[in-house]
Amino acid sequence: MSLPPETRALPPSPANIAGLLNEAQMRLRRGDLPGAADFAQAVLRAEPRRAEAWVTLCAALMRMGSADDDRALGDALAALPETDPAYTLLAIERCRVLANRGRCGEAVELGRRVSALGRMGPRQHDVLSNAYTTSSLFEDALAHAEEAVKHMPQDPAAFYNRALAHRHLGHIDDAVFGFEKLLTFAPGHALAYYSLSDCRKWTPDRNHIDQIQAALRSGPLADLDRTRLCYALFKEAHDIGDHALAWSSLSEGARLAHASAPYAYEDRRAYTESLIKRFSGGLDQPPTDTGGVTPIFIVGLPRSGTTLVERIFSAHPDVTDMGETHGLALAIRDALELSRFGDLDLNTVAGMGGIDWSKVAAFYLRGLEYRGATTRFFTEKLPQNYHLVGAMRRAFPQARIVHLRRAPMDSLFGAYKILFGESSYTWSYRFEDLASAYGLYRQLTDHWRAELGDVFVEVTLEKLIADPETEIRALLAKSGLSFHEDCLSPHKARGGVSTASSTQVRSPINSQGVGAWRTYETEFEPLRERLEQLGFVDAAGDPVW
Repeated sequence: MSLPPETRALPPSPANIAGLLNEAQMRLRRGDLPGAADFAQAVLRAEPRRAEAWVTLCAALMRMGSADDDRALGDALAALPETDPAYTLLAIERCRVLANRGRCGEAVELGRRVSALGRMGPRQHDVLSNAYTTSSLFEDALAHAEEAVKHMPQDPAAFYNRALAHRHLGHIDDAVFGFEKLLTFAPGHALAYYSLSDCRKWTPDRNHIDQIQAALRSGPLADLDRTRLCYALFKEAHDIGDHALAWSSLSEGARLAHASAPYAYEDRRAYTESLIKRFSGGLDQPPTDTGGVTPIFIVGLPRSGTTLVERIFSAHPDVTDMGETHGLALAIRDALELSRFGDLDLNTVAGMGGIDWSKVAAFYLRGLEYRGATTRFFTEKLPQNYHLVGAMRRAFPQARIVHLRRAPMDSLFGAYKILFGESSYTWSYRFEDLASAYGLYRQLTDHWRAELGDVFVEVTLEKLIADPETEIRALLAKSGLSFHEDCLSPHKARGGVSTASSTQVRSPINSQGVGAWRTYETEFEPLRERLEQLGFVDAAGDPVW
């Protein structure tokens, strides 16, 4: 395996393997991660089945964020017997790595196999709970989290993962109880405050504003923790109507978030233009009716109503909700025989000229087998997949593609007030980036509309809210589905929700979010002006479609 560029050459290998291993472990403890990896590999060259060396090597690579960590974990599992306690430890860590990088099917398959061995400790249950949450298997996540908490009753990570699983499943009272209980013995747990703030609408009589402010004053904080606390404080201050405190907290949180993950506009502009050039012509044929499995891809900006429409579909007895996955992008990488992990870029788009789209479809469907769909139709809702509409049409001629659009100011306010994870939507933290990214989004979705015609089914959120039955009947008909009464009550649909909308979609369709940006109309005026100059809103901030 290749180590990161900064790794120095392997040190001389003395005969004393125990000394080499001790040196590797000492370097790991003091944070010399490349050195720890070097010495651990020296041990493994002499003793390929030395469990402690595999644990040290994998720990060093994971802490470095090395792309080699999954490969090392796989090599370790191949070298060690299943009866070795290190096998279970490393297998569960590999589940976490795989899930975090979108290979959820592989993560779940491995997790189930290791669980069946019956050798997991409480920490492994906790880590596997996190992997299952990432894979949208919330019932499984909750079961493992319960097992972890049972044996680690004061462990912050276990408590957090259990509360998070409850929230995704709509057990809001249990989630609130769990997060608040966690904060009694970990009062500075910034992630718990952030997740708790989004569980419900808080009131002047019940909120956590004083505690959040105390945590912000408690001393040196990591930038990410300070950012999380700022977003939590915004949410609760906004709920109780203290808009001055809310705005100051949100603007500071957004400043910190942008500083940690700047938006690369020129790269995204070039990527958008390459997609338009690659996918022009031959996309407007009606969906083929094969009678086989049929994806319904739901795309749009984040916070544009995609989760609501996903719930509308999932209430239908002929549709299985598959949640949000990165499966399509990973299937494209697999079909092009690229490295297993990474984002799509200009080189990837160039390679699509000779791709076998049937392979893309096969890889994609294989990656979703762990969800166990039993219906002909299934939904895939990853908002940013609006980039891949052309790829969807090539890989799945039978697919339905549904595009959600929302009034620009509300849509962008919805994105601005959320702290996204894993460097997602890095355009959402500055007004100039919000406007620039929105322009690229409109450029690309205008292209898809022109190329696909009626195959590109569009739903305007405000129309859906104003007249749900008419819009839902039309949506189902355009998607090739019969009308079903349950689709009018998406808040009653079973199943978990993994997104920031997991609380809101538990309520009936309502207009609470329409015009929400106007609470901060003065503060958002610079963004409104930018969007008006681009032709997307008028002088009042209303949409221009």
